Amino acid sequence: MLYELIPNEKKGPFLKDLLEYVVERNGLASMPKQDMEACFIYLFKKHVDPNIDVYSLSKIFKVKEAKIKSLMELLYLKFDDSDRRADELKFLSLIENTLFEIESFEKVQIRFHFTQVEAFPLLQDFFRRVQGSVKYDRRSESVIVNQNRLYDVLNAIWEKDGGLSVAQSLVKPKIQKIIGNLGRSLDEEIRSKLREQNNSKFYKSLDYASKLSGIGSFVLNLYKSEAFKFFKS
Repeated sequence: MLYELIPNEKKGPFLKDLLEYVVERNGLASMPKQDMEACFIYLFKKHVDPNIDVYSLSKIFKVKEAKIKSLMELLYLKFDDSDRRADELKFLSLIENTLFEIESFEKVQIRFHFTQVEAFPLLQDFFRRVQGSVKYDRRSESVIVNQNRLYDVLNAIWEKDGGLSVAQSLVKPKIQKIIGNLGRSLDEEIRSKLREQNNSKFYKSLDYASKLSGIGSFVLNLYKSEAFKFFKS
C-alpha cells in the first residue's frame, strides 16, 4: 500500500503539507486535477525518497512514465518555494556527481544522464544567462549542452562567490568536483581521438576553459595532469 511506503515519522508532515497545498493554499474545489496529481508526486518525493526514479514512481502511482515526467515539470513550477538565493547550489548539486559523454567533437557538445526532470527549467535558466541552450532527450533521460557554455556557467558562479577560498566557499568545491568528473569521463579512446585532433573545436574548448578568469587555473592544472598529456602547454 502507498501509505505503508511513507515512513512513520513522515506521515504527519506528509498530511500537514497535503492539507496546506490542497485546501489552505487553493481551496479544495478550486485546485485543478493535474495540480493535485503533481502535488502527490511532489510530496512523495519530498517525504519518502527525493531521489526516486521515474520508473518507480510510475509503478507506485500506476500511470505512464510520460505522465510522471509531465507532473514533475509542473510540480517544480507550482510547488517549489525554496529560497531562490540558493539557486547556484541547487544547480551545482544537480550535476556534481554526473559522468559526461562526448556528444559531438565538431559542435563541442557533451551529454549527461539527467533524471530530475522537474529541475530542468533551472538548468535552462543558468545556460540562458551565458547565451547558451540545453537540449533534453526524454527517451534517454539525457541532457546535451555545449561544453564551452558549461564552463561559462561554472566560471560565472565561481566569480560570483568573490574572493572566498575553496575552503570558505560552498560552491567552489562543487565546481572543482564537476570539472574533475568531466575530465575523468574522457576515457582512453576519447583521449586518443583528442591527441589525433589537436585542432578540433572540442580540443580547443579545453584551452578556452583554461583561460577563464575564475576556473581557468583549476582546469589548466587538471588537463595538464598525467591523465591528460595531450593538452598543449
